[in-house]
Amino acid sequence: MNVYGYVRISRDDKGENYETIITQKRLIKDYIKDRFNCDMKKIYEDDNVSGYKFDRSGFEKLEENIKKGEVQVLAVKDLSRIGRNNALTLLFLEFLKENNVRFISISDNYDSFKDEDDVIGIKTWYNERYVKDISKKITGNLKVKQRNGGVIIRPYFGYKINPNDKTRLIIDENVSGVIKRIFKLYVEGNGYRKISDILNSEGILTPSQYKKIQDGNKRPVAKYWTPVHVSRIINDDVYVGTLRCGKTKKKKIKGQSIRVPKEEHIVYEDHHEGIISKEDFKLAQAIAKRRDQRKIRAGSHGINLYSGFLFCGDCGKYMVMRRRKHRSDSYICGTYHGMGSKYCTSHHIKEEDINNILLNNLQEHMECIEVNFEKIQDNIERAKKSKNNYDKIIRNLNKSAINKKEEIKNYARQMARGLVDEQIHNELVWEANQELKIIINQIDEMEKYKRLASKSQEEVLKAMDELKSIVEKGVLTRRDIEVLLDKIIVYQPIKPTRGSKSDIQVHVKWNRFIGTI
Repeated sequence: MNVYGYVRISRDDKGENYETIITQKRLIKDYIKDRFNCDMKKIYEDDNVSGYKFDRSGFEKLEENIKKGEVQVLAVKDLSRIGRNNALTLLFLEFLKENNVRFISISDNYDSFKDEDDVIGIKTWYNERYVKDISKKITGNLKVKQRNGGVIIRPYFGYKINPNDKTRLIIDENVSGVIKRIFKLYVEGNGYRKISDILNSEGILTPSQYKKIQDGNKRPVAKYWTPVHVSRIINDDVYVGTLRCGKTKKKKIKGQSIRVPKEEHIVYEDHHEGIISKEDFKLAQAIAKRRDQRKIRAGSHGINLYSGFLFCGDCGKYMVMRRRKHRSDSYICGTYHGMGSKYCTSHHIKEEDINNILLNNLQEHMECIEVNFEKIQDNIERAKKSKNNYDKIIRNLNKSAINKKEEIKNYARQMARGLVDEQIHNELVWEANQELKIIINQIDEMEKYKRLASKSQEEVLKAMDELKSIVEKGVLTRRDIEVLLDKIIVYQPIKPTRGSKSDIQVHVKWNRFIGTI
């Protein structure tokens, strides 16, 4: 008689009559010897594998033998060893019937050749309920721990777990330089793919390769850096000292994890020492957002100096770089470049001309700050004294704006009912819209003073020093452009002549210097 056995354990089972693999095997062998006076043909096993999923190596080999007709009797310690998923367990029992396999569950005192099947459905339901209860308890306990101080499930690339406190991260000096380099390359105008190519060319270990060296895990590793690796690092605020817990959850037990919205994360600010400054991280996020919105793509040489910042003043299209041998780099209208002179003119402008205009503009801006520095200081101090009032004023102004919008709607209702004629309606609406514009301008002004109130003299001095260093070096980098600039609009002269230059209008977004003038 061909008698086979199957044994399984997992961490879910340790609270319910827990027995080791060895104990289960001994139990099955003794039972079969006493009952049938024969030895086991083979016992398949799955060690530390959940019973909720049925894709287990030992179990799958058992199924193959059953399909070949090699199994006459299958013995297990109890039904939960087969599985804790009610539907899948019952399907497997049907599979045994179809293949004429006698099934024996020793602890359940069940023999399929002798006993009725009524109890089986109840037993499989109970086994599934047990593992679901365990899963809920584990998930609940984890969330409680996360809310009461955080749980580090794994060390992040660039960090390692503090040996003296398992809930804290400390910087891994061996690879923290890689993180800094990635951020530096990104803000200098390189895209995710370009950065991954640079890291691969230099033989930098991937996060999974480095982890394998550290802990010797046997999981597959990524041999090469990819744009996805770089993107994850650029967008992960763990590198400024923030710990996020509860970023994923499972829809069902042992199922695939799904991402949880950021607003639902359990967040700990300043949880550990950051590798990247909050200022540089914020800049990287602003760059990523702008590149996505403006469809900026990095080529093999990185991102062109003004890509995504130059716009045609007539058609509004992005301007594109044009490189020619023995000539200065220049930009032309994207519409003209793609569709020809029927749709727009070239708006040709040299990169060096843009540089000179911007540097002169920055020089004037810096001189203006220096001349008005005392006034700026007075504004900061005055703003700080009134800081507590700004939120209240802004709230009241927002209420006034809502009321004014409702008033405009009421005028339309009155005209619809014939209470006022169209001329009076138009006059009332025009007046209300003018008042609404004034309210909106007041809100903008209060927001400006609120931002100003958060500044300090040290921040202004730091901004001045940074601006001065940019002007003094006389060369603009992509990082400078990302920090300072909003957009440049290029207008074509009305009657362009040979050798004439396009007029240029510069809109500068002073990210570091809002409200300092």
